Amino acid sequence: MNWRWLSLTAVLLLAAAMAIGYHHFKTTADAGLPPLEIIDREINLGTVLLGEDRDFEATVRNNSDERLQINQIRSTCGCTNARVGKNDLKPGESTELRGTLRAKQTAGPFRHQIMLTTQSPRPLRAICSISGEVERRIRVLPERLALRPDFLDHRPDSQKLLVQNTSAQVVDVAVPNRLPDGVEIELDGRTIAPGTSRPLTVTVAPDVLVRRDVNFTLRCSHPLERSLPLAVEVRPVAEVRVSPRVVRIGVLSRRDLLAMGPIEVNLEAEPLAASELVRVALPSYLRESGNNGEGQAKRRSVFAFQDVFRGADLSDAIVMEFRHRKSGRLFQVRVTVSGFLRDYRES
Repeated sequence: MNWRWLSLTAVLLLAAAMAIGYHHFKTTADAGLPPLEIIDREINLGTVLLGEDRDFEATVRNNSDERLQINQIRSTCGCTNARVGKNDLKPGESTELRGTLRAKQTAGPFRHQIMLTTQSPRPLRAICSISGEVERRIRVLPERLALRPDFLDHRPDSQKLLVQNTSAQVVDVAVPNRLPDGVEIELDGRTIAPGTSRPLTVTVAPDVLVRRDVNFTLRCSHPLERSLPLAVEVRPVAEVRVSPRVVRIGVLSRRDLLAMGPIEVNLEAEPLAASELVRVALPSYLRESGNNGEGQAKRRSVFAFQDVFRGADLSDAIVMEFRHRKSGRLFQVRVTVSGFLRDYRES
């Protein structure tokens, strides 16, 4: 008799357990919850200073009726890493996801993803996003500007900026030693105290006629911010349009290079119609073989290859210098040439 009651009790308990488990699974499924879930799917870290480490955490939960084994944690950025408190989660069990963002590279807004995956008992994944903005303690305001020098009116263009120090220490800032032709940077004072700023002036001369984007790096003494970026868009009023601006030869043998067709450079600009070509500087392996359009707004120059090489590296430039007849002012057009001679031998 006791044996029968014990058997019946065991069956009833097993049925009750299965009903509870089914109810939990059905409730989870009906609620639309994923089997593996990171509760905090969007983690906003706000403002993070450049060079700073910022910790974050979230909760990972097993919403399924199976035991899940987290076997991989990946991030879309090497600057972010994460780990879980435990990899083996029972049904309904939770654990902590902890991670660190190392903001050591660049300033600006960021958004990275962290993905957890399982293979046992079946492939699953859960994703959360880490977002915020990395700010500099020392920065140039604005970090990007556009200047429009005017050759015909002989008017340079310049703009004043600020180098701002929001850190708690005195810093020294220095402008680049080498600048592109026609571009000047002037910093009013090298040392910047905490909470203060220094004016910085960027000027582009009127004889710069070719559109270009110039990226500068100012040197800084702050241990976590050694360089300050500054981007200048040069957009001349009387722009000389150059095609091509860059000639990439590639890696060739001497024979193949000499068998190549000539390089054609096409120029178009209003000042060309009132200017004359006064000088052409060429790499040793090029010679001028023809041109047309003298005294016109459009000009075509042709340069052929010749067997005169000074090294295997062919990186150089074609430089054409013009003189404006009315004003007598000079301006240059530069075409960059790159390449490598595979079988160069010193004689």
